[in-house]
Amino acid sequence: MGIPVAALGLIWFAIATGLSATSFKIPIKRIVLLSWAIIGVLTIPLFVYAEFQLGAICLLCTLAHILGLTFLGLTLFYQKT
Repeated sequence: MGIPVAALGLIWFAIATGLSATSFKIPIKRIVLLSWAIIGVLTIPLFVYAEFQLGAICLLCTLAHILGLTFLGLTLFYQKT
């Protein structure tokens, strides 16, 4: 599509951060956070496959994958107050 992968990651993390920060001020439906987390986590296998095809594991990408999984894990425990 001509969009750099890093830009897609930046957009995903910016929205995830915005949703997280907003949830401290106003209640956000859990399904919104969970949907966004699942979208991010579903892309991980695709990017890991691409890294193996290129023969290069990217440490920053691996960190992004861990952070995405962490976001999903935290979302599973999210409770509106």
